Amino acid sequence: QTLTALRLTLDLGAAAARDQARSLTDQALREVRQVLVDLRPPLLEDEGLAAALDNELAQRRALYPGVRLKLDVEAELLAQRWPGHVEYALFMIAREGLENALRHANPTEVRLSLYGFADEVELGVADDGSGLADGFERCPGHFGLIGMRERARVIGATLTLGPRAGGGTQLTLRWHTPQ
Repeated sequence: QTLTALRLTLDLGAAAARDQARSLTDQALREVRQVLVDLRPPLLEDEGLAAALDNELAQRRALYPGVRLKLDVEAELLAQRWPGHVEYALFMIAREGLENALRHANPTEVRLSLYGFADEVELGVADDGSGLADGFERCPGHFGLIGMRERARVIGATLTLGPRAGGGTQLTLRWHTPQ
């Protein structure tokens, strides 16, 4: 929208339009930078998966104050790094799983978990919400689930999604270094 407004402003060609064009250009640059940060958070590259997941939960807490958002990660994994494409896929799957739980399940708690070693990792997203409807995968839509499955497939991971013991939904992704 900002770029369209910029184009229209430039078409006007008046001197006042140049000032407005500069302002719109600055706004467009800010918007593009924010999209890029959303797509690939700098914290993920700088500090790793655990820090990026913790930051994601902190941001969501402000939006969902009535939901307990927790991260379970073993202390030795706080500094663990996996290949960049694996960390990115795990982060994006966790983000989508978290968003799905918050948006659709009406949970009181969502818990992200991260377990593993240098050559393998398990990511979990569990909620205590309403759970999955029978046959949910056969319903139209579910583009988020399709995207999560595709990201898992690309890195050679397995992704499972189903009911959680005690109610709610459990998403689990398992990745290990190819043999």
